[in-house]
Amino acid sequence: MPRLGLPWKEITAEYSAGSSLSKLGKKYGVGKTTIHYHVNRLSGIKRWTPIRKIMRKDAFWLGVFLGLWAGDGTKNKDPNNYNYSVRFSFALTDDRAISLLNRSSSVLFGVKPYVLTYRENQLIYRLISKFVFNLLDENLVTVPPKTLNVSLPRSPSSYSRKFIRGFLTGLALSDGSFKSKRFCFSTISTRLAKQFAESLLLFGFASSVCLQKRKETNWHPIWRVYLSVAETKKFRDFIFRSPF
Repeated sequence: MPRLGLPWKEITAEYSAGSSLSKLGKKYGVGKTTIHYHVNRLSGIKRWTPIRKIMRKDAFWLGVFLGLWAGDGTKNKDPNNYNYSVRFSFALTDDRAISLLNRSSSVLFGVKPYVLTYRENQLIYRLISKFVFNLLDENLVTVPPKTLNVSLPRSPSSYSRKFIRGFLTGLALSDGSFKSKRFCFSTISTRLAKQFAESLLLFGFASSVCLQKRKETNWHPIWRVYLSVAETKKFRDFIFRSPF
């Protein structure tokens, strides 16, 4: 039986709309496990099952989601219980990336990923969904090792501008850095580095690309995509002022 004295209909509605377990737990003074158990029992909500298909009007958010995963994501299929797990790893200070992950996930799938665990200064977010798992394979090159091969299957110029703007945004917030005066995007994927530079050019940003070797001989060299100081200021506005 549901615990008495709590507005479970309201809690269920908020949960279905995308409020996190942590937020609801703090609001109503109850543990996350209790909320998860009772809400699913009362409503039958399958929180991590997408409730609608991807539409063309969501191209920007699809680009954001794929870009964030290409930079900071992993996926895994558990052979024992057939769970299809999609994960994202962010620093605690990556507020913008976390915000856009929640927003894109809500728009595309009707749910938000939940915080799996804290690791020092990191947050691990997870979605359990075969649909999302397959979506990554259908829209990205995900051949292992992921970090070395991840990229778009086609040239950026063959996609809509909305999608590429979203993809640029996700990549810039996951594997990019605005900490210095010059923006820098870093990856060991040769194809992704070239696609990032090409995508920048589609929006009028001229970049320089270089390959940096590392001291450890068994480590892959890193591709760096740089913007000038002037271009960095414009690109920051481009990334942090979402048009959709």
